[in-house]
Amino acid sequence: MAATPRPAATVIVAVEGEDDSYQILFVKRHKKARFMPSAHVFPGGVIEKSDRDARWRKRITSKGTGEITDDEMFRIGAIRELFEESNILFVKSNKPIDCGSETIQEWRKKIQKDSTLFFQMSEELDFVLDTHALKDWARWITPEMEKYRYDTYFYFGVLTKEQASGAAHCQQETVAMEWLSPEQALDRFKNKKMYLAPPTWINVLQLSVHGGLSKLVAFLNEDDPLRMVAIKPEGREHPEGTGFGLLLAGDKDLPESKGSNVEHRAFVDVQNRDIEYRWKGKVFHSKL
Repeated sequence: MAATPRPAATVIVAVEGEDDSYQILFVKRHKKARFMPSAHVFPGGVIEKSDRDARWRKRITSKGTGEITDDEMFRIGAIRELFEESNILFVKSNKPIDCGSETIQEWRKKIQKDSTLFFQMSEELDFVLDTHALKDWARWITPEMEKYRYDTYFYFGVLTKEQASGAAHCQQETVAMEWLSPEQALDRFKNKKMYLAPPTWINVLQLSVHGGLSKLVAFLNEDDPLRMVAIKPEGREHPEGTGFGLLLAGDKDLPESKGSNVEHRAFVDVQNRDIEYRWKGKVFHSKL
């Protein structure tokens, strides 16, 4: 029987560059990690019960009422995990927050051991989580054949260089961090200088086809109900029978995409170690 996917969230963090360029934050997982060892990934992790604490209602930028919704829970968890793994805070405060300060570092160590303390930190330092700053990007569910499975919500957020200056990996689950443009990451992967799991590679490739940061943000600001349709490799074989396929958000063969004529899919050729990505008539290839 397939394992039940655990709810998780991750953030694709972009730092602004010159001439509409940007770089993305990658953290390298420990070689002994049980999931994706030694891979470069976007920072994130598992959703905790504390991410649904009703007290967050007054400490997030979302203006809802009542209980914390699923959407808000995933955003809260994404912001918390990003802080734990990368020392980055997507928050709003009336006074500057120095992520390199001793106070912040002490809080980070505590929260890495006990996620429930994140709310206490927000109260004592008087900030609210900027849940609005996270733009919907994608949702991926680990294939059923995998031992460890996750239902992961991907978000996209933008920082200035100053806001990103205090970024630091956690030195526990991750062993290094790098800021790379999508093109740099794809080139390093192609030349076997870093490992990107197929979902990460596909997401980076999707980022690259949008061009500059302003066009990417404009795309993300468009209302698209299909953007967070769950992506999972099932029911598709590689055309040559040497791997598996993924139908991505908006693909014409997805039940949720009735009326669409767009082909948005990827094929992983395990035998020949190749990934093919198709989007709006364009075809991209890279070696595994």
